[in-house]
Amino acid sequence: MSGYDLRSLNVIASASGARPGADRNRYTSKLIADQQARTIADVLNNDASARVGWSLAAGSGYLEFSMRRFLVNSSDLTFNGLAGVTPIAGFPPESLERIEALKGPSAMLNGASLHGSLGGAINAVPKRALDTPVTQLTATYDSRSQLGTHIDFGRRFGDAKEFGMRFNGVYRNGGTPLDRQCALALDYCGERFRMSVDLGYHDQTRDQPLNKMSVRPGFSIPAPPAPGSNFQQPWGYMGITDRYGIVRAEYGLAPSWTVFAAIGRRTSQSETLDSISSLINARGDIAQTFA
Repeated sequence: MSGYDLRSLNVIASASGARPGADRNRYTSKLIADQQARTIADVLNNDASARVGWSLAAGSGYLEFSMRRFLVNSSDLTFNGLAGVTPIAGFPPESLERIEALKGPSAMLNGASLHGSLGGAINAVPKRALDTPVTQLTATYDSRSQLGTHIDFGRRFGDAKEFGMRFNGVYRNGGTPLDRQCALALDYCGERFRMSVDLGYHDQTRDQPLNKMSVRPGFSIPAPPAPGSNFQQPWGYMGITDRYGIVRAEYGLAPSWTVFAAIGRRTSQSETLDSISSLINARGDIAQTFA
């Protein structure tokens, strides 16, 4: 093929019958920015063993993952190692330094998950202020009608640069969901004592949100509608607002011994006028029940 450099690498190896039960992948902020990922689901699509069952693109505000065919509940995602504080509407990846995906049993590392997820664990690590100043402004255009902007600002202060501040803010609006989120990370790094505070706000609003559709028996499935069509009623909407925060402190007792403590909290508010739709005949008529 002209203009392309195609190379292949074949690796042949043998291993004993004992196989490791867990495997971990890390996805950095550089990959998130290069792929213009808007949800954790977009990032995990890089892993062939991970799947997203309910995605924002499918019209639901909740993300459900599976790893090695086992469910990983979205509420079991951890934020900097702490469970129960991740936004239910999906974690915006712009404020994350990396995403860690552990495939396999994780109770020995993180404790039992809140909802008993067996497939693995997903941990979101927030950005921190770097030794060098960070000032980035990014504009986005998507889906023919959605504009957005993202600001990333970080500084360190003090004689030894022991105090740090990192702010990430995202705003999107247009023909698809209105999405607002901001995250503030404060940290102190002393010789032995370290402390961090992470605060976040995420607001997502959708008009005419599409949801899954069931099909009643007894007829042939008609041709699908045009991709840009929306059978939802114009008064349908979905709004989810999350506020979350974590305080974490650790103290180094010795080069190989560290004690730490963390506490977090999340409040979520959801307002929805959505429908359950059913395809009832071969003409494509739909019956809807609103709730």
